[in-house]
Amino acid sequence: LGPSHRWEIPNDKRYGGVLCMDNYDITADGVKDLLLGRDDGLVEVYGYDEADEPIHRFGQTMSESVGSIQGGIVATQGYDEVLACTYAGWIMGLTTEPQHKEAGPGDQVKVSDETQAKILHLRQEMEELQKRVMIEREKYQTSSHSTKAMSAIPHFNVNDKFSLNRDDASYTLSLEVQMAIDNVLLQSDVPIDLLDVDKNSAVVSYSACDTENGNFLLATYRCQANTTRLELKVRSIEGQYGTLQAYVTPRVQPKTCQVRQYQIKPLSLHQRTHVVDDKRYWGYL
Repeated sequence: LGPSHRWEIPNDKRYGGVLCMDNYDITADGVKDLLLGRDDGLVEVYGYDEADEPIHRFGQTMSESVGSIQGGIVATQGYDEVLACTYAGWIMGLTTEPQHKEAGPGDQVKVSDETQAKILHLRQEMEELQKRVMIEREKYQTSSHSTKAMSAIPHFNVNDKFSLNRDDASYTLSLEVQMAIDNVLLQSDVPIDLLDVDKNSAVVSYSACDTENGNFLLATYRCQANTTRLELKVRSIEGQYGTLQAYVTPRVQPKTCQVRQYQIKPLSLHQRTHVVDDKRYWGYL
């Protein structure tokens, strides 16, 4: 930030935590704007008023958490862009270039030779990648039927976060994989409730549980195609503690899954504070 700006990162409780930031004059007002990338996939642009207070200018939600962000001129000369790199490695750009151009009566929209060359190059690249994928699939199918074939378990990383939302007394569980998620199985040995999440498009199904043996929840989330990030909300009962387990299965062959465990603590809805409020009620043991 410039000398007249303070290092204050807008951190609204409704949004995820900030993972990356950059400074670039995307609004073309002569002052560098603050570009933020959050762990819930939100990309934000903040400007500054006369008192150097941040003002929200723009926001766009990606399907994955944003690990890196930077402003600059990349695709078209004269038009600024915000480039974001997601957890799975996708590079996405938000440009100031108009995407729709109006033509008057009788006008013909002409595509420049440079644009036509880009389109042709992209088509050729996609066809080449599709051919390579088909060849590798045929090789795998051939080797899988061989008696001497050895199957290796594919390795994948799970980027997870289990955090308390004090506003509605719930926990947010976010699971992110660098490949498409097939399903997520939740199992808990303590009573918890699953809450609806607007951004969650997965289909949930419940299975019968044997509560006498300490199994209070068994639910499966089946994800849609190309889903790499799943966000869930659960609510526990204060005083009842145990373990919540998530079995994450991606869309890979051979089938494999990873287990993540999250502790539901006795004071699960309590939060640490550094300021004592004398007007609030106190509990005694």
